[in-house]
Parts: sequence; C-alpha cells; structure tokens
Amino acid sequence: MNEESKISQIKLLSECFAVSPKTMYQAERETGVRIANICRFIDKMKKSGNIRKVSSGKCPISHRKAGFYTSNREYFKDDKQPSLFRDFWNGIKLKP
Repeated sequence: MNEESKISQIKLLSECFAVSPKTMYQAERETGVRIANICRFIDKMKKSGNIRKVSSGKCPISHRKAGFYTSNREYFKDDKQPSLFRDFWNGIKLKP
C-alpha cells in the first residue's frame, strides 16, 4: 500500500467516525477499508489524539462485545481522574 492510499484511507475513516460512534466492523462496511488496516489506523489516530473509544457494547454486525470509536470531539468524555493518579500510573515521579 502506498503512502497516498494510506492517507486517503485515514481521512475516509476519520470522516466515517465523525458522523457517529461506530465499531470497526461498521466502519469496514461503510468505507470498504479492510479491518486489519482499520485496527492499525485507529491505533495511530488514538496516539495522536484524533479518535477515542467512547463506549463498549454489542456490535450490530458481529454481535460480540466491541468498542465504539469516534473522531467527533463533541462525543469525547473529559478525563475526570485527578492528574496525580494519571502521573502515578504513567510512571512520572512527583517532586515532594
């Protein structure tokens, strides 16, 4: 797969997930992008902060437990956990 194809698939997925939260299988059906590529692209998009898992539930396609992802910031839940604990779990040492 060439670089232009990767970029166009990522844009297509970003637009697909912006409409409403979807599972990976729903995105595969809507976009035609292979599920293996979707998994890889979601991982990259999560690291860059462009997509988040907003809920878990039963996938309407596979009928199994699945994550629902979105790239629409209106659906993003704020992280309500205090930063002290986030820093602790990330291994950052706090100054006394």
